[in-house]
Amino acid sequence: MFVAGERGVSLVEAIVATGLLAVALVTLAQLFAIAIRSNIDARTATYAALLAQSKLEELRASPVLTVSPESALREDTPGFVDYVDQFGHVVSDGLPNATYVRRWAIQPLMTEPDAVVIQVAVSPKGAQLPGGDQPVPRPGESHLVTLERVAGAAAGAP
Repeated sequence: MFVAGERGVSLVEAIVATGLLAVALVTLAQLFAIAIRSNIDARTATYAALLAQSKLEELRASPVLTVSPESALREDTPGFVDYVDQFGHVVSDGLPNATYVRRWAIQPLMTEPDAVVIQVAVSPKGAQLPGGDQPVPRPGESHLVTLERVAGAAAGAP
């Protein structure tokens, strides 16, 4: 029933309100997508850092360290690379079932004959570490470096 003095909502007002609501919902959906992508990137970077730290500790605890080739951080070098699944387990069948590629390099420190530089680089499968002397980690990658004293002479030859 129509009551005198009451105003309804015009069609134009309803269309404008619907448009504003649509714009707000699309913006909110984009924010959700960005948040999900950020969470995935953060998880990948955290796993990479944990895997790098784990390998670094393993190498530091090793009684014998072998000097690596110069290119060990840039390419898969037998004895200086392993492939890891999403749970942190080394995958024995290699890259097809791996989630991360973990490379490490061991080089003698020129100024200290009884010390070596240990570097560990972890990247998600499919990501290539950039070339050059010092790889720079990209999002989702980790690169850790430490010095370690070795007993007696420096590490063995490659």
